[in-house]
Amino acid sequence: ELITATDGFAEARKVGEGGFGRVYRCDALPSLPRVACGFAVKTALVGVGAQGLAELQSEVRTLSAACHQSLLPLLGVCLAPARACLVYPLCRGGSLEDRLYRTPAALQRLRMLGFETPPPPLSSAARLRVLRDAASALHYLHTRSPMILHRDVSAGNILLD
Repeated sequence: ELITATDGFAEARKVGEGGFGRVYRCDALPSLPRVACGFAVKTALVGVGAQGLAELQSEVRTLSAACHQSLLPLLGVCLAPARACLVYPLCRGGSLEDRLYRTPAALQRLRMLGFETPPPPLSSAARLRVLRDAASALHYLHTRSPMILHRDVSAGNILLD
């Protein structure tokens, strides 16, 4: 299903890449309710062994329990060792990094999300809202029991809708 929805994880559907792996966009997944924004399918860079699969299952349990208006909900998961994937709603506004720095690579990622022309710079008020929302989400994670530490907070990992 994920292979079909991403056209075989085609480069044309890739909207990002990070330490975990690559992120591909897709419009529909038959096993999930349709969402207007589409889906982001986050794949592991390499196949995961038994240890990696156990760690991913633990992460899925943790992510599934976290519920906050400024955290992306985990919508689905594929635990196939050869192609482990996490499925989230697609944030079509790009990352905070893309919107602040507007580098050629950032503008390319925004084009992949559907921007024909670069979006306007974020206003001061919008930047403050993003900061407030990110701080609220981190506070939620850090005050849970057990505490959840993100360990990779960056402008590139703050996604905008």
